[in-house]
Amino acid sequence: MVIAGSNGEVFQYAGTLDFTALWVSGSRSFELRGSTFASLEDFLAVLATVQPVDVSTWTAALPDDVVLPDQRAAVVADIADDLPIPDGLDVQQLGVGDSTSRQSIGMDVTQVVACAWVQQWVDGTASDDAAAVSQAAAAMASSHGWAVLVEN
Repeated sequence: MVIAGSNGEVFQYAGTLDFTALWVSGSRSFELRGSTFASLEDFLAVLATVQPVDVSTWTAALPDDVVLPDQRAAVVADIADDLPIPDGLDVQQLGVGDSTSRQSIGMDVTQVVACAWVQQWVDGTASDDAAAVSQAAAAMASSHGWAVLVEN
């Protein structure tokens, strides 16, 4: 089957209305999935509208909540500004990952921060460091107010 000017394949998962189209164009491979179609014909009708576009056209068509790679560091920094960051946690490392929306990046960042606080609590408990335990407990107690967790 021809998809966006290239040869490709369409698969339907057995017993479902979940479809996947795969094709290669030049050195790039593409996948289009859908599970909200009433039939294979409906999926194929949408697939027939797929066409190559330049990067500017593609990015302009993305939903507003998509975070592009060059925006990721700023989004992470904005999220981290509202969080209590444990000593020794490198905020720059919080931006590593594949998430592409502010909400999913926020979940990635808060997971790392929360785990670091829990680890501080565990370590502080094991070493009888009351200050570390207290600091970790206070940080985690504040999590219900972390802006990224209460957005939307």
